[in-house]
Amino acid sequence: MLDLLAALLSGGCATHQIPADSCQETGLSQAFLAFDLPLIDKEEEREKVIDRIIEYVQSAKHATGERVRYPGERTLEIRKQNLDEGIPVEPLIWQQVQEL
Repeated sequence: MLDLLAALLSGGCATHQIPADSCQETGLSQAFLAFDLPLIDKEEEREKVIDRIIEYVQSAKHATGERVRYPGERTLEIRKQNLDEGIPVEPLIWQQVQEL
């Protein structure tokens, strides 16, 4: 959705129009958002709004029955796991990298 909005608002290329060769990347779409939160002026109130939204998202169930997660929810957990155990790589891909 953000790609669509950026392309329409800027008149630039959408993601699917960007060439694979990074040297030929021109006319890309960019849109910048700035937010002013005067209606929720107290940090405590903002935290309550955030907590209610997260609770609502997490209360939904995926069609498979799994809990729905918001984007980036597991970032810190995955980072810690990767630091502790290393970054997971498919064995076949790792073998191909080592053969380079």
